[in-house]
Amino acid sequence: MIKRKSIEINKKLLVILCIILVVAFILFMFRYFNKAKYNGYRIDEGKGYVYTKYSSSTNKAVIPYINIVGDYAKAVNEEIEKISKEYLVSKDINKTVTYRYNQNRNILSVVLMFRDIDSEKRLIYSFKTYVFDLNKGCKLLTNDEIVKSFDMTYSDVNDVMASVMKSKYSDEVEKGFIVKEECDYKCFLEMRNIDNYIDGANYYIEEGHLVVYRAFSVFSIYGEEEYYTRNDFKFIVK
Repeated sequence: MIKRKSIEINKKLLVILCIILVVAFILFMFRYFNKAKYNGYRIDEGKGYVYTKYSSSTNKAVIPYINIVGDYAKAVNEEIEKISKEYLVSKDINKTVTYRYNQNRNILSVVLMFRDIDSEKRLIYSFKTYVFDLNKGCKLLTNDEIVKSFDMTYSDVNDVMASVMKSKYSDEVEKGFIVKEECDYKCFLEMRNIDNYIDGANYYIEEGHLVVYRAFSVFSIYGEEEYYTRNDFKFIVK
């Protein structure tokens, strides 16, 4: 009797395992053919949608090339070279540029991340994003088109970013970086040089999520720059 139950349990486990393997195979094939569907949009099919064209061993700078067809990508590649040149040739290890990209179905997003140093030797970050729709002639999408594609308005984006910044303020107060009685939330935003959340927003789509890269100052009399990392400039909106 016990042996029979053991056999039945093993059969059930085998069936469950087979179902899991079949589902995993279907998902794998779906992702494979989904990516293959857009391979024809690449100029050089032997390379990825975005790859490093120039790099510097001095400051670890890397400049991307967007490997898709069309006048939009051509113009963007020219712009990237122009705005990144001074970072590529810099001898200062603190002044550099890197990039990330994400391709999900018909959407290709690229973000350039610049790190500079000001007159007081403080690190300053800035960002530049580009979002392409491969289904529409590799068109470069505008901010309006990106936001609307998520059924959102700029007011919605503003509210999410405000909520995130308020959480950062509360966390800094809790951790003792800022004394609440000395600096309220308005003071906090002034130290960050934030007049409003939308100005300076750079829109990016990552795995189907709306993301905003928004630079702001991390330095003040409280010395809380140690609190911040580059990820703090990334806001997951939806």
